[in-house]
Amino acid sequence: MFFTRRIGLFFHKGQVASRAKKACFRPVVQPLLSRTVDSSFFNIVRWITSETPAQNLPVGRVKTVIGAVVDVQFDTEDLPKVLDALHLDLPDGKRLVLEVSQHMGERTVRTIAMDGTEGLVRGQK
Repeated sequence: MFFTRRIGLFFHKGQVASRAKKACFRPVVQPLLSRTVDSSFFNIVRWITSETPAQNLPVGRVKTVIGAVVDVQFDTEDLPKVLDALHLDLPDGKRLVLEVSQHMGERTVRTIAMDGTEGLVRGQK
């Protein structure tokens, strides 16, 4: 804390300090920011453009529910990728979004629910 405050006081005094601050900021922080922003932006664009039509998606069944963790088993070996979203229609008309976090083996994926899992039962498609 003390070191940070001292540098902050140093940088607030005079033109030389502001130029030094900019010079320190440019080579270190700006490339990091641009890399972070660019990669996350392209990941979002890739995710939006790579959605597949609903008729081509495999259907899974709920295997276990433990809190927000839901294991889903599929009939085929074609499993969703990690970080893909699964949509589950609940009996009360709501739609639950599950994010794939891990491939468990035996055609099963472990997901994390983005909302409450009340009313979710084993065997539900």
